Amino acid sequence: MPSVLICDDSPLARKSLARYFTESCSVNLHYAENGKEALELLSKQNIDVVFLDLTMPVMDGYQVLSALPVNAYPSKVVIVSGDIQDQAIKRCLNLGAFDFIKKPFCEKIITALFDTLHLEHHCPSSAVNKEIRHLDHISKFKEISNIALGKGAAIISEYSGEFFHMPVPKLKMMSVDQLEAKMDSIFKNSDFSPIAQRFVGSGIHGEALMCLSGSDVSLFGERIGIKIDEGSLNELNIDVSDLLVSSYLVSLSEQLGFSFSLRQPLILDREIREFNNGNGQRRLDVNKEMFAIEYSYKAQNLDLICDVVYLMDVDSLAEIIRIMDTI
Repeated sequence: MPSVLICDDSPLARKSLARYFTESCSVNLHYAENGKEALELLSKQNIDVVFLDLTMPVMDGYQVLSALPVNAYPSKVVIVSGDIQDQAIKRCLNLGAFDFIKKPFCEKIITALFDTLHLEHHCPSSAVNKEIRHLDHISKFKEISNIALGKGAAIISEYSGEFFHMPVPKLKMMSVDQLEAKMDSIFKNSDFSPIAQRFVGSGIHGEALMCLSGSDVSLFGERIGIKIDEGSLNELNIDVSDLLVSSYLVSLSEQLGFSFSLRQPLILDREIREFNNGNGQRRLDVNKEMFAIEYSYKAQNLDLICDVVYLMDVDSLAEIIRIMDTI
């Protein structure tokens, strides 16, 4: 009887794969929430197939691939990841991965892979689907967001030829004081003004903030065709923001089944008073606690960081929770 290990920090991702195995399948299933747990299990047991995520806390998928093998048993490793940069795929295959499956995966691709690996499988069982529906709402949305972030990394990687480390997104409630501290940090650490973009869709609305920082921002701009000078100081920030925010929202749309509308990017230093104290038309009620999705892309070979924060009000969070109940 073959043994299978599913290693992913997301409960939704683990359940999504596990649902193809039922109790009648002749497979021993094991689970790990990070790469360290996976290596410990692999060192003690003979595992035939490992389904491995890349973006995880403690130890990521790249570190696991680099550490293998940890015993003499020939385990096959299949990467299942939202990090879909071409360089990520090549790197995994060069490190010995058997295959690479992009999230979100479809049933046709997974069942074909299972057939190749000679793994017995069935259509997703209703019992496991029910377990997925009862997962924590924020855990589910975190996985959906993680997949959406992979789209953005792939786009800026393709444009620049640079590999970007995929972040583990932070989902949390943010107070006004925390928002002000975040904004102070962005202004302090970057020579560029943050960019703000408003988005609206199916009861969810909010503000996306994005800013580039690092000594190689100009070099990065040249790689994607924008020469940085006084006349184009914020052009690069605007273009990158538009790419990242739109790709994130398009991916959410594809996964959730509804579309978003996105406003034109605004240079935040010209709009900061409106954003902070509501002068003019208020885009967000910053007097209330907000739901935040926060992450940073970091270039591997450049001194370049791209900070992104999505802010949504409590009504939008309630709508997200309602939608997560349907998944």
